[in-house]
Amino acid sequence: MSHIPVNSSKILKMTSVAEKKYSLPSEDKKAQYLLGKILADGLSQNELNAAYDDVSKDYDQVVLDNGYKAPNSCAEAVTKLFPEKDRARQVTLDIGAGTGLLAEEMLKKGFKTLDALDPSQGMLDIAEEKGIYRNYICDAIGKEPLKIPADSYDIVTVVGSHIANHIESEALIEIIRLVKSGGIVCIVARMESLSNLDKYKDSFFPLCDDLEKAGKWTKIECSPCPYWNRIQGVQLVYRKRKFTRQERQMTTFRHTIPVEDQDAAKLVGKVLAEGLSQKELNAAYDDVCKDYDKVVLSNGYMAPNSAALAVAKIYPEAERAQKITLDIGAGTGLLAEEMHKVGFKIFDALEPSQGMLDVAKEKGLYRNYICEAIGKEQLNLPAASYDIITVVGSHGVNHIESEALYEIIRLTKPGGIVCIVARMESLTNLEEYKDTFFPLCDQLEKEVKIKIGQISHQQMATESEYTLPSAETEVTTLLEKVLHEGLNTTELATVYDDLSQDYDKVLTESKYYGPNTAAEAVSKLIKPDERPQKIILDIGAGTGLVAEELTKKGFKVFDALDPSSGMLEKAREKGLYRNYICAAIGSKPLNIPSGSYDVITVVGSHTKNHIKGEALQEMIRLVKSGGIICIVARMEGFYKFEEYKDSFFPLCDKLEKDGKWQKIECSECPYWNTLKGIIFLYNVTHKHLQQMDTNKYSVPSAETGVTTLLGKVFKDGLNQSELAAAYDDVSKDYDKVLTKSEYVAHRTAAESLAKLTKPDERPQKTILDIGAGTGLVAEELTKIGFKIIDALEPSSGMLEKAREKGLYRKYICEAIGTEPLNIPSGSYDIVTVVGGHTKNHIQSEALEEMIRLVNADGIICIVSRMEGFYQFEEYKDSFFPLCDKLEKDGKWQKIECSECPFWKTVPGLKFLYRVC
Repeated sequence: MSHIPVNSSKILKMTSVAEKKYSLPSEDKKAQYLLGKILADGLSQNELNAAYDDVSKDYDQVVLDNGYKAPNSCAEAVTKLFPEKDRARQVTLDIGAGTGLLAEEMLKKGFKTLDALDPSQGMLDIAEEKGIYRNYICDAIGKEPLKIPADSYDIVTVVGSHIANHIESEALIEIIRLVKSGGIVCIVARMESLSNLDKYKDSFFPLCDDLEKAGKWTKIECSPCPYWNRIQGVQLVYRKRKFTRQERQMTTFRHTIPVEDQDAAKLVGKVLAEGLSQKELNAAYDDVCKDYDKVVLSNGYMAPNSAALAVAKIYPEAERAQKITLDIGAGTGLLAEEMHKVGFKIFDALEPSQGMLDVAKEKGLYRNYICEAIGKEQLNLPAASYDIITVVGSHGVNHIESEALYEIIRLTKPGGIVCIVARMESLTNLEEYKDTFFPLCDQLEKEVKIKIGQISHQQMATESEYTLPSAETEVTTLLEKVLHEGLNTTELATVYDDLSQDYDKVLTESKYYGPNTAAEAVSKLIKPDERPQKIILDIGAGTGLVAEELTKKGFKVFDALDPSSGMLEKAREKGLYRNYICAAIGSKPLNIPSGSYDVITVVGSHTKNHIKGEALQEMIRLVKSGGIICIVARMEGFYKFEEYKDSFFPLCDKLEKDGKWQKIECSECPYWNTLKGIIFLYNVTHKHLQQMDTNKYSVPSAETGVTTLLGKVFKDGLNQSELAAAYDDVSKDYDKVLTKSEYVAHRTAAESLAKLTKPDERPQKTILDIGAGTGLVAEELTKIGFKIIDALEPSSGMLEKAREKGLYRKYICEAIGTEPLNIPSGSYDIVTVVGGHTKNHIQSEALEEMIRLVNADGIICIVSRMEGFYQFEEYKDSFFPLCDKLEKDGKWQKIECSECPFWKTVPGLKFLYRVC
């Protein structure tokens, strides 16, 4: 492959492609279909992602069969730049990673560590199956910075992503940001894309040249390369600018002056004079404080802007006003001014110079003005006081020491942000930092005190046993009993029954603060005149300690939920609760309507043997939109016990990402004597359950076809014959309407059964598909290897459509109910019921007949719309109690009960039971 030692723009003359659209690499229909999907005119990012998701399973076979060589070209180009012995150490970001074709080639060459960045989850899922990347990042690169630190990678590759609907030219700036100094960027693209497409032809090569002129990178190669069968590609290889020794070598005695301005030189000279004590440094700042703003701003001081913009990217605009920031080295308040412009409102200033603070005070931007210096010693500030800590321009001669990072972390809430902006030369050259700052950052990350810029406070994670809050024998005995290895819910309830008589006395004497902490936190969020009307569910209520504290604050209406009848009996004696519900919360919905409560409190129940992380979803279901969930627990439990340590925080984040709740606070708090706790406060925002408050079934789509279909089959008072006739009427258009409205329940059922069965067993399994309809479930089951499926469906019209597909062994035109069907007991290994639990359809009592039809150890899989179980008379007071009774009677055993996709915009519930 020859190198072309010419200006990049000359590459344009090399192409003979004159047309404005893409040429196809072959006449292969699959390749044409694939390219047609992803290159369709005007696709949005979401539409493009969906197109890739759709083709992901066939992607590798189609492109490789049609001679796709771009990954090989890129791997060859990068390999030339690294000796074999160095390749394993290089960290690569593969942008537009797709299914991992480039990573496969790079691994063959000896590269070991690659991260994948791709906006299509479907493509990433295929890549993940190969296990070739370290991280799988589902995101698209563009003009805005990604949530990836600058200078993270030795190599960045972009293969095949410069085509219609894909990466913009301007993304080059973000690509350069992600590469380390001296690192490599390798782009392989279709020649015709860069020369013909409007989005590149006048911008891509000029921007490459401009970035080189600006000293951002240096071109190593720009040459033609194999791309795809008969289509030529171009490979561009650049090296990010590497600082020279001369640029890095500065004396440790002074800072470089940003300009020749004498006022700036005088100011810098005063505060950076060698060997100043803290007192002398304060005096120097006092001396320059009046002119400080004018001097630094007139000389282009941009650090406060940089910090404000960095923090603003992390928080949505609506959240910024509530965030509490500590500005360390606040000076005259330049950072607060910038933060205020982007919506932040609450700041405390920490600054050892009274003169600088006085100037800041004149601006009136801070809540508190703390005249003190941060160092190794703890400040007189509570731990976990701040959502954000900023340190701008304070890492210089005579200023903050590296070890102050420990105190900075202590002051930040779990999940909070620390933003440090400093001069590069300070951290790399000054004795105070050059051998300590970055190593200490790495050490703290290794200790899991800082994780991707966020505080995670896992200081107690290394202890092998639960710390005792007191040496009192009674406390020790109590904890030993309830934390005994392997207790199930029933056994734990019995233990609490035994402890209930002395429980209050033991906890009070051992200085148990959890209930007080929760009551204080909830009270801050609700005005005094509103408290008497608020309805609170106290989960893990015990003897009522939380209700006692909340009553003192003016709350009046409480329900107690606790699995121990003994503890509830003690609570009943106090007369504080409206209802006493003897049950344990878990992943399965309780027999309580959705949106019943304004507030849920959970105090002390996130510990060994107690509530699982998965119960968070059920808590959210029970709270009204706009309501509050308050969880208070021992901090160490979340990092020590298997129930939580790898799952709780990720689930909290996922629920927030899914729009089900929004974090108000997550911080350290008083819990028990000398033991620290952690408090979580969330505002419930679930839009997905708001539909349950209506009196009619919500429509999953605005499509007229769906509205018409649902209107027919959900018409009030239909009997079984009328319902069957309604389905006969809609049968011809049924598949089309459901597919168009993004119905996914049939796939949910198939995916669930795939997890419970081995591939080689599936062809022998016998399945009864109840409410089979037109055979949508059977289509999905057949795809994953099931062969023997019978259809049970009362609509002959629907069965006729199913018969046309030829997927079932038998077609049984009948409805399931309480009476036994003319089918022998134990005839099936699996029964599926998808979408059959809704208005006018299957009754709850039919569960017993389903169990009869399944052989011992067989599976029943039910997938239905979530709202139906809480809205329709057929189920809301009967379905869950009957499920529990059947399990208690030993008829079946629950495998899973969880939220799942049903219609793309409408959630479902999935029940999986094993028949006993």
